[in-house]
Amino acid sequence: MSSANVYAEALYELARETGSEEALLPQLEGISALLKENPGYAGLISSPELPCEERLGLLDEAFGGRTDETVLNLMKLLTQKGRFKLLPEVIQRFRSMYLADKGMIEARVVSAVRLRAEQLERLRAALESKTGKTLLLSEKVDPSVLGGVRVEAEGVMLDGTVAGDIRRLAQELDALTL
Repeated sequence: MSSANVYAEALYELARETGSEEALLPQLEGISALLKENPGYAGLISSPELPCEERLGLLDEAFGGRTDETVLNLMKLLTQKGRFKLLPEVIQRFRSMYLADKGMIEARVVSAVRLRAEQLERLRAALESKTGKTLLLSEKVDPSVLGGVRVEAEGVMLDGTVAGDIRRLAQELDALTL
């Protein structure tokens, strides 16, 4: 098990015990977004050139009173252990555990044009009926699929696109021996 998984599982277990997992998730996602927008910040907090106390002070300054004490303590612990750069992975793993615990699946719908709201809802309902889980759909427009829809969820891809049909047909033709 990776170090990030160990930290994420400990955080999630603590959050479940206190009933705060639902409140922590958006805070963690917000921190993840901030770290993506400011990649130098993780480098600063991870820098051995700054004394640990200064780095902890920077965390207090940036997040103290703005985020749950548990989340701040996690960031401080990661900093003290020299593992702050694991935080995005810890957050992603926490999110995965939360979704699994709540019976939810993240799915991505890829189509050549933006789908209408009613099309997305019908697709969501059909997939939820098949999986028995709640779907969190995100949509991506990719003109290269030419038409149809591709759904990607939990490492499974359902490809009903024109580009997918052409690719499968080409593979079948290649496999033919004349």
